[in-house]
Amino acid sequence: RGFRWLATGAGALILVVLTLRWVPPVPVPRVTDADIDADFATSEQARESDFRRRVRPLGLASVALGVVVPSLLVLSGAVARVVEAITGPWWVQVVLATTVVLLATRLVTLPVAVAVRRRTIAVGLATGSWSLWWRDVAVATVLSWVLTTAALVGWVGAVRAWPELWWVVVAVVAALLVV
Repeated sequence: RGFRWLATGAGALILVVLTLRWVPPVPVPRVTDADIDADFATSEQARESDFRRRVRPLGLASVALGVVVPSLLVLSGAVARVVEAITGPWWVQVVLATTVVLLATRLVTLPVAVAVRRRTIAVGLATGSWSLWWRDVAVATVLSWVLTTAALVGWVGAVRAWPELWWVVVAVVAALLVV
C-alpha cells in the first residue's frame, strides 16, 4: 500500500515538473485608464458600471444558490430517500439522483436568470426574443444533465468495478478529457 502511494506521488510530481517546463509564460496585457478612455466615452463607462453594479449581486446569488441547493438536497438526505425509493439497477438510481439535483437547482436559480435577462434587455445588451432565450435555457439544462449524468454514471461504475483503484481510473479519464 505504501509503495502505491509513493509511486503515485512520484509520478504526479514528475508530470507536474515536465508540464511546467513545457508551458511558456503567457504575457498578460496591461489595460490602463487611458486605454479605456480612448475607447469608451465617460457616459458609456458610467452605464457599464451601473449595469455591473445591478447585475453582480444577482450573479453572486445564482452561484450561491447553485452551491447551496445541491448541498442541502444531499446533506438533508432528500436525494438518498429518492434513490432508495427506486428499485432497479444502480445506474438508474444515479440518473434519477442527478436529475433531481440538477432540476431542483435549475428551478431555484431560474428567477435570478430571468432577472438578469430583463436587465440585459433593458440596457440593450440582449435583443433576442424570450422564446429563443427559453429554448437556450432548455438546451443548456439538457446538455448539463447529459454530461453530468454520464460523468456520474462513469464515476459510480468505476467505484463499483474497481473498489480499491477507482480513483486512478477516474483521474486518468479526467486527465484525458482535459487534454
